Amino acid sequence: MDLIEQLTALVQKPTELKREEGQTPLAVIPDNMTLVDLEKHDANPSRIRQSVSLTSIGKFVQLVNRFSNEHSIVFIAPDLKSLGGGAGKPLATAVIDYHRTGSPEWGSNRISLEARASLAYQKLMELDGKLMDQPDFAKSLEEIARFSHTHAQADLLEIAQTMRLTSKGEFKNYDDEVSGSVDIRYDLQVQASAGTTERKLSVPTEIGFSVSLIEGLPAVVVPVKLLYRTPAGPGQKVQMGIKIIDRTWIEEAAIAGVTERIETETNLEAYPGTFKLGE
Repeated sequence: MDLIEQLTALVQKPTELKREEGQTPLAVIPDNMTLVDLEKHDANPSRIRQSVSLTSIGKFVQLVNRFSNEHSIVFIAPDLKSLGGGAGKPLATAVIDYHRTGSPEWGSNRISLEARASLAYQKLMELDGKLMDQPDFAKSLEEIARFSHTHAQADLLEIAQTMRLTSKGEFKNYDDEVSGSVDIRYDLQVQASAGTTERKLSVPTEIGFSVSLIEGLPAVVVPVKLLYRTPAGPGQKVQMGIKIIDRTWIEEAAIAGVTERIETETNLEAYPGTFKLGE
């Protein structure tokens, strides 16, 4: 007897409707024909409906291994835009009850790994492409100088505090090989120097910082370009900053590292993308 036939056969008392094996029975109240799910009155729920969010790759792997099965699957965020500002968006989502061939599942048991940059990389992102007055830059650089891989920490701080800029310009002729014409341009050259009268320092064009992009991953050398701008007029100050070189490629490599670790330690397939329940 199907569900419609059971409802039709109801009399004046609450009636329990039998369901498939392993499913909690239903009850129908005859006064208003309300359908009541008795699952909440059972000793255990009929299926897991839970979303857990973790911040550690190691703990994520550990919990996935505890509940996963051969049909479980992992989705990896395709980029790290969510890292900026500590957004805490999912970097990876493990769907424990994923579909089997010919057997759809609810996908309601999920374990997520938040996208969290290491503190050092977070500081680099905050400075990326931003010019600021020399004293402010020196103060910001002091927070990350300890992670310098290519230059001594003390040297970087002294360069940021003592760098001086001089500029000179002159007109030069540039021959246009296509049209044969001559173009006169103003060539501005900026020279940077740092240090004191007793100790001269070479101003680098590129600095490498050894940091972990994502908490739980090994540190990598992140190259940055030193930016500086001459004062625009009297009374104005030198502006300095840094620009992360090849940031997109570095972050893609970090995603690949997360994917490899999860696949290796869980024996599950990981796909680039996001998981969303159907309507």
